[in-house]
Amino acid sequence: MEEYLLSEPKSSKETVLDFHPNVDKDLLKGLQSAIRNEEIIDLRNRHYSNTDSTTLLIEQEFWLNEVFTGFIDLVVLGEPNKVVIRDHKFTSAKRWIPSEEDLLKDPQTIIYSVAMANFFKVENVEFNFDYYGTKSKFYVNRKLNLTVHDLNAKWLDVVNDTLPLLDNYSKSEKSETQINFLACYQYGGCEFKQHCGG
Repeated sequence: MEEYLLSEPKSSKETVLDFHPNVDKDLLKGLQSAIRNEEIIDLRNRHYSNTDSTTLLIEQEFWLNEVFTGFIDLVVLGEPNKVVIRDHKFTSAKRWIPSEEDLLKDPQTIIYSVAMANFFKVENVEFNFDYYGTKSKFYVNRKLNLTVHDLNAKWLDVVNDTLPLLDNYSKSEKSETQINFLACYQYGGCEFKQHCGG
């Protein structure tokens, strides 16, 4: 967990509602497919308040160790020694929502949290997975509270799990690449895996 950098934060008042089109609609008029997320509405209101120190960073891009990159839907700043991450997910049924235990094993959880903890130099990360229903109206939150100590303990596993994926980037021919679980089967799988050499 060494190198990290963020793109220019997108925290202007004009772009505060641009972090996710569906959540934008939820904030403004309520989704047809999901109930209103009162926590997000409260954050939006606090961000606009002249008396609250809450800052929202929208679709925050990051690079970690010049290898891991991503966009975080919403980063919330304002509490001492803590950063809050909110990741918006959409699913057709509650049965597809992972447990907190499964989310703790998800590389996305660790990579996003490490990037934010390192950049903002905080000891605590609160990671919220906000699940919205797409066929029926529901909202489910999965909240993980992580410390830098927790993240350090899980970081080596993430690096080891991603090595086969990262090794494929160095191959000049697709026939030389190797199929690996993280790249080929996780999150619904890769539609191009039949073209790989593995």
